[in-house]
Amino acid sequence: MQFDAPAGIRKITILSAAYGQDGPSTWELWVSRDHGRTWQRNGQPQTATGPTLLAATFAGLANEPLRLEIRKTDAGKSRLNLDDISLETTSGPVTAAPASRPAPVAVPAPASPADDYFKNRNNPSTPASPTATRPVRQAPGPGAATDNDNLLLGNPSGATSDPANTTNYLYIHPQYVTSYNAQRGTPIWTSWHVGRTDITKNFPRQNDFRADPGLPRQFYAVSPQSYAGSGFDKGHNCPSGDRTATLDDNSATFLMSNMVPQAHKTTSKPGRTWKNIPVPRSRMARKPM
Repeated sequence: MQFDAPAGIRKITILSAAYGQDGPSTWELWVSRDHGRTWQRNGQPQTATGPTLLAATFAGLANEPLRLEIRKTDAGKSRLNLDDISLETTSGPVTAAPASRPAPVAVPAPASPADDYFKNRNNPSTPASPTATRPVRQAPGPGAATDNDNLLLGNPSGATSDPANTTNYLYIHPQYVTSYNAQRGTPIWTSWHVGRTDITKNFPRQNDFRADPGLPRQFYAVSPQSYAGSGFDKGHNCPSGDRTATLDDNSATFLMSNMVPQAHKTTSKPGRTWKNIPVPRSRMARKPM
């Protein structure tokens, strides 16, 4: 979970709790001063215990703009409830913006305050923040589409970003876009653009399979343990190999919301039927235009 903060931040307050009757969760606040290239933990790890929201305050940050990331660091299955996040400068409170690379298409905004990031985290009309070092997937103008648009070929199921739409929920990541079926716990479809800047192999496969904390809190959180004993593998929709430019890009492909059950024989040696399908596409992406 990343968001950008303007220059001059002096204090960050985050409310956290365990989700419902879940057990404790440990989380950390990480800070980047170079738009996500390098990260440093700010303050001490925080442990959320019980359903009551408690405030954690982080002070003495920097004068330059910051990229902030909240990381759930324990290996347990417990879900983490994050609520209000307050940013303060010497001149008063300010509003956080989603991390750069804004969502690519115009989707009607839910009926909620425009400056509430967490209620609008999947709303492509939320104002964009300063750009990161990797090329930005720019949001097209009305009726337009761009070549590096994750939804260049459209929204085939008419998915919406309304959490009440549990069987066709439009879930927008900077790395890919998904129509998610919360009742089944799997994507209906996933769409992503791949180009030479996406497959640089700067970062290796992270293998950090985990529940997706960005889904609406009322959705069931599929975890890696959900596949235990099922006879199926965790099958990527957006492949790990198509997002190797940054650590965060590759890590995002291991969210369980990007997985579907996959028969083991399609990925294991010697068959690897499914594994071989993306190869021609990746070769084409590397060709100069």
